[in-house]
Amino acid sequence: MNADYLKDFRKLSHDDEMRYKLLMWEVKNLLSDKQSEGYLKKIMKRWPRKKQRIKAGTW
Repeated sequence: MNADYLKDFRKLSHDDEMRYKLLMWEVKNLLSDKQSEGYLKKIMKRWPRKKQRIKAGTW
């Protein structure tokens, strides 16, 4: 969610119907963005790769 969206959302009162429409619109956008991601990208987000530096040691 970007800052402009949050600013507009906070201006609306709790009784205003537009507040809930705006919320549902943003949730739908977030879900569509997640679904458009590739499968490997989802896996890489879940398990971030840690760079392990292998050092040659003495036997």
